[in-house]
Amino acid sequence: MLATAYFKRDTSIAYCDLMVDPVLVATDWLADYLLYIWAPDGLKSEIIALTNMIVDVQDYQKQSLFFGGLMHAEAVYYLRWKRHRVPRRYRSVTDILLAHDPVNPSVHKLCNLINDLAGLVCDKRLTLVNDDGLEVWEII
Repeated sequence: MLATAYFKRDTSIAYCDLMVDPVLVATDWLADYLLYIWAPDGLKSEIIALTNMIVDVQDYQKQSLFFGGLMHAEAVYYLRWKRHRVPRRYRSVTDILLAHDPVNPSVHKLCNLINDLAGLVCDKRLTLVNDDGLEVWEII
C-alpha cells in the first residue's frame, strides 16, 4: 500500500488532482524510513543533494511545496537539521510530516498522514475501500 496512489473507479479527476500530492508525499515519507534502514548513507546523500537543489526553486505550485516540505522534513529527521533552517514556504508540510513518526509504517498511519496533508489544500479526506478486489483510496 505504500507504493500506490490508486483511487476508486469513477472518482472525479479534479478530486484526484487535489489528493495526489498528499498521497505521494505521505507514501514517500513512510517508505523512505524503510529505505533509511536498508541504506542510510544513500538516503542521506539523496536528501542533501535534493535540498541543495530546491533551495533556489521559486515555484509556489502545490507539487513543489509538497515535495520541498518532504525534503526538508527528511533533512530535519535524518540529518538532524534545526527546524529554523526550513524555508517558510515549506513549513506547513514539513511540520505535518514531522508530527507523524515514520517508524513502523502502516496503512492506518498512512491514511492519517494523507488526511492531515490534504487539509492543507482541500476539505476532502481519504478512506481505504475494496473496489472489486483491489484496495484503493476513496475520497470522502
